[in-house]
Amino acid sequence: MAFLSEAQLETALLGQLAALQYACISDDLIGPDSKQPERESYDEVVLKTRFTTAIALLNPSFPPEAQADAVRRVIQSEMPNLLDENHRLHRLLTEGVDVEYYAEDGTLTAGKVRLIDFDDVTSNDWLAVQQFVVVSGQVKRRPDVVIFVNGLPLGMV
Repeated sequence: MAFLSEAQLETALLGQLAALQYACISDDLIGPDSKQPERESYDEVVLKTRFTTAIALLNPSFPPEAQADAVRRVIQSEMPNLLDENHRLHRLLTEGVDVEYYAEDGTLTAGKVRLIDFDDVTSNDWLAVQQFVVVSGQVKRRPDVVIFVNGLPLGMV
């Protein structure tokens, strides 16, 4: 029986994700110390530029202030308990972010900013990042592959 090495499994996974139309890239190319960084430091896990771009594309009817409010509410932790925070984020991902804004006629309006397009999944930005380094305090982690949709981490291998 032949065994696959960890590197071979990682390569096979990235090949499968690429076949599903994921962009596949290494953290060496987009990490904070790279030539094209997509995050400012290793403790950030949201790819902010991708995220804000996706919010604007998915929610063109919302004014920029409402879009920015949605981005802030997702990125800023609100719950002291990690499990509660994960539930909050899951709810935002699946249901959208409630925002209030002033419409063109000056009336206060409410709506939900979508983070993911569930109706047309091809309109989302699917990304797999190999060897994504995360540092929190003295703890350093480097999952083999982290899956992102619209700049938000959804899972890791």
